[in-house]
Amino acid sequence: MRDRLMMARWAVAVTMLAACGGGGTDNNSAGPPALFTRNAGDGQSALVTAGFTQNLQVKVTDQDLNGVSQITVNWEVQSGSLVLGGASSVTNAQGVASIGVTAGATDGPALIRATTTSVAGTTLDFNLTVKPVRVVNAQDFFFQSVRNNSQGPAVDTIPVGGALRWVQVGGVHNVVPVGSPSFTGAANLTSPYTMIFNIAGTYQYDCGIHFTFMPGQVVVQ
Repeated sequence: MRDRLMMARWAVAVTMLAACGGGGTDNNSAGPPALFTRNAGDGQSALVTAGFTQNLQVKVTDQDLNGVSQITVNWEVQSGSLVLGGASSVTNAQGVASIGVTAGATDGPALIRATTTSVAGTTLDFNLTVKPVRVVNAQDFFFQSVRNNSQGPAVDTIPVGGALRWVQVGGVHNVVPVGSPSFTGAANLTSPYTMIFNIAGTYQYDCGIHFTFMPGQVVVQ
């Protein structure tokens, strides 16, 4: 008799817990979509043709901020040189939809817009920046900027976060920083060497084999 009474009490407790939602979060209990917000990925930069580190993310919630799943979000490039991982994506159980982005071949500011028909009148813009990679060819006896053909010295100007890439096309060379500010050089150019400059300044370099006969300069601003 006592065992039956205990089982009956246990059954009542389980029923009451289930009626209260079990103390957890059930996405099926979310109300209709009401809010459409940016979740992650705005304000990033990447070098030309490289992928952005973080996927762009938006979130769809009801008025109580519960994530709403299975909502289609449309993505579109509004300006700039970008390649989207798809035209649309669908929110997960937390209400988050994401998309990957790759920088195109042209540097400069870029804009991606996210929309959904489930929350009318709201558009979300993501501002991104594509940073340049300037190429310097190491010829037989001189460095030459591919962008402007300057040599002796080769001079390139890039924004902070941009990069210089040295390519050996003749002879045998390396890259040695000269003076201050400095940067990490390359012991050899048997394969192209890329350096990202994150601090503004005027950087001088030459070839450690040919010294002052092969000067170069990069202005970071």
